[in-house]
Amino acid sequence: MLTNLRVVFYPHKFDGATGGKPWECTLTSVSRVGMSARGMNPFNGSMRRRLQIECDGVMEYFVVKNGAAIAAAIEQTASA
Repeated sequence: MLTNLRVVFYPHKFDGATGGKPWECTLTSVSRVGMSARGMNPFNGSMRRRLQIECDGVMEYFVVKNGAAIAAAIEQTASA
């Protein structure tokens, strides 16, 4: 979820059942956003490109649909 103040991620049911936790970051704390390169680890989602958001110096990765569009929306909202 993207608001005019923050980015919020809620894990879906499976991720929540396996330890995934909600995450949020204020837009003023976002220093970088984009898409990651593909990796080779089938257990962390890196076999596909992931949305990456750097918040307060910590890079977080999210497996989402339409990641490039989400990254663009975050950049546009953060710069407004």
